Amino acid sequence: MSLSFQIPIVLVDDSRVSLLVADKMVRNCGFVNTHMSRFDSALEVIRNLVPCIVMSDLLMPTVKEGIRLVDSIRHDYPKSEVPILIMSSSRYQEHIEEVITRGVNDYLIKPLSEEALAPKLWHYAGTLKSRDERNLEGWLKEKRIKPEQAQACQSYLRRFDAGKVPILVLAYWLGKLTLPDLIKYLERFHYEDVLAHDHLSELGWSETQWQEMETARQGLSLDPKMILSTIYDINIE
Repeated sequence: MSLSFQIPIVLVDDSRVSLLVADKMVRNCGFVNTHMSRFDSALEVIRNLVPCIVMSDLLMPTVKEGIRLVDSIRHDYPKSEVPILIMSSSRYQEHIEEVITRGVNDYLIKPLSEEALAPKLWHYAGTLKSRDERNLEGWLKEKRIKPEQAQACQSYLRRFDAGKVPILVLAYWLGKLTLPDLIKYLERFHYEDVLAHDHLSELGWSETQWQEMETARQGLSLDPKMILSTIYDINIE
């Protein structure tokens, strides 16, 4: 099964053909959330997607436009929030040094290859955190939830499709499990529903009860804050 990453990639170029070529290459590297933009509209696209990775040409049509875009991005966002990868046919050392000095993360010479591009994208994608993750981290700190508790719950939540409440948490909400039992089972099953399903006898559920729980959670929103609040009995303000 091929890997798929949802980190937004903003492609900026003044050539439609170049954008299409770059888009195909980025998608072949496993990044399916791509956004193509011309120089004059790039900042608006980026603001709507932060955190994201920007892959931009330098000559649009001159180096001035590329540098202006870099300066504008860095004025609002640090390297850690919006990594910038310049993709350019220019091999002039002064161009490379100029943009690196102004805050570019990496400089790639055209024509690009997937073999060279993929490790770069994977690396920078691994340094980014989504808006939800950053908001959740701030909330965890505010509520003084222990790091090990937060890590355990976040690990559990990441194993589920977006929009689905973990079935063991739903069981607690519906009074099918006590709070101590919920925490015990989460730890016992390493936060995986599939393992819980393999231990129905331990839960004291029949297959029919399991299916009822599956049906009950369809369409319920997955809210990490609500789930953490439920498990650790914290009031949400």
